[in-house]
Amino acid sequence: MIRYLLLFLTLFGCFLQSYSQISGLNGTWEGKLMINPEMGLRLVINISGSEGEDAVVTMDSPDQGAYGIPMSINFIGPDSLNVEVKQLMLKYSGKINGDSIPGNFTQGGISMPLTLKPKITSLHRPQTPEGPFPYTVEEISFSSAKDNAKLYGTLIMPEAENYECPVVLLVSGSGIHNRDEEIFEHKPFAVISDYLARN
Repeated sequence: MIRYLLLFLTLFGCFLQSYSQISGLNGTWEGKLMINPEMGLRLVINISGSEGEDAVVTMDSPDQGAYGIPMSINFIGPDSLNVEVKQLMLKYSGKINGDSIPGNFTQGGISMPLTLKPKITSLHRPQTPEGPFPYTVEEISFSSAKDNAKLYGTLIMPEAENYECPVVLLVSGSGIHNRDEEIFEHKPFAVISDYLARN
């Protein structure tokens, strides 16, 4: 009888340990992907639910202004996960070790180590313009007559009337950007637009 009780307690203890690890995997995990020795890119993986079909995993790249990117789950268990974003050809796999998830980040054939920790840091960017502004801001769009393609933009105009002023057209560069050309939470186009409209 004592032997069976000890076996039950051992199995029950293993179950509790496994359950606590699953609970520990849930949450928001942040790490820094080192592009080179001097430049890091913050990545955040949000995990909710438990292992199996109920789990939901999304990825944020705060330095690029991208949030809530859905991740496909290849595997998620009590202490490890393997997730990917097929459209971006990126994958992350890792296993809990203490209070962190050491793992491997792969994109387009390039593989780098990425350790996630349950801590989010926010950067203060004081240069971003804040209202009220001494100019008008208007969302605009227009269509191409040839193929009906639609372009969207933000028109910023000084409030004074009846005078001529130069026009500056800011067009984002290569890659995916928003209208502020946001990267690493810096918004250079917003800063430039604000300066030009004020002057």
